[in-house]
Amino acid sequence: MLKRGLGGSTKKEIESALGIKNPVTKNVAKQIINALNESSGTEFTLKTANGLFVHENFRLFPNFVLHLLNNFGASVKSVQFGSKDGEKIVNDWVAEKTNGAIQNILERKSIDDKVALVNAIYMKAKWVQPFDKELTTIGAFVTPSRYVKIPMMRQTGKFLYLEGNKCALAFFPYQNLNLENSWELGVVKTDPSVNPTTMLGYLRADALEKLRSRCEMRNLDVKLPKCKIETSVDLGAVLKDVFGIREVFDPDQADFSGMSAFTSKLHLSKATQKCFIQIDEEGTEAAAATSLTISTRSPATMQLIERFHVNSPFVYFVYQPKSGIVLFQGIMNDPSI
Repeated sequence: MLKRGLGGSTKKEIESALGIKNPVTKNVAKQIINALNESSGTEFTLKTANGLFVHENFRLFPNFVLHLLNNFGASVKSVQFGSKDGEKIVNDWVAEKTNGAIQNILERKSIDDKVALVNAIYMKAKWVQPFDKELTTIGAFVTPSRYVKIPMMRQTGKFLYLEGNKCALAFFPYQNLNLENSWELGVVKTDPSVNPTTMLGYLRADALEKLRSRCEMRNLDVKLPKCKIETSVDLGAVLKDVFGIREVFDPDQADFSGMSAFTSKLHLSKATQKCFIQIDEEGTEAAAATSLTISTRSPATMQLIERFHVNSPFVYFVYQPKSGIVLFQGIMNDPSI
């Protein structure tokens, strides 16, 4: 959404960071949104929403607004930034779209803020094979710095599984009426000598497709931490340091010529993402919201059973094999926090 409002080298920098080799593919966003919406049903809840919030005295190009309406299905609202009422409109919208899981995505907004681009997503899913609550016991989990005692879920069943030299991967499917649209929780258990962060690089569509194709249905004795994760991330630092996106943050260089005629000192002042994910015996609930603020101010069986006991830091991701989309991903270092 941000890219559409940019021009010149500022736009090229974003395209490079996003890996967009052919900017002419205008319908990619709509295809992704449709793929997500088609997944949702009575067995699997998935909601995604995009919002364009504009300061009441600021004017955007009609073509920019229409593009967000037509390609992202964006809700468009006029707000008064710098006021509690303005913040409340955005925060209430995000809370509604995420079933209350994400609160206060905007805080302490300034009258210099002109536009907020917001994406919200919510997922609630039940396992195809739930964990029996009576089998959940307190067990040890080895964090990078200590041992902790946490609730560990347990079951025995058949799951897609792949074991490597110093890691193991298992997929735990969610219920869905349409098997083609089904989603899974992928869990990567690594050897203590391996930093789980190194595994995040494999969470891309092409690599995951290859890994999953190598998996075999195995009888697993599974132990998985029951956990809840809530986090708030300053995406500004990530965009700058990891993706090399810098020009859009500079009020003297940023080119917002695709968004508005009033571009003097317009720049991306803040980028925030809040995430929530809960994994328990019944399934997974997850939500996330991302906000980009644009401102004018400077800135049991007899068969062989293999153990898949996840009792040290692990990588998790919510994945749809059909589309290759990774919806949520992260590393759990300490489930006791």
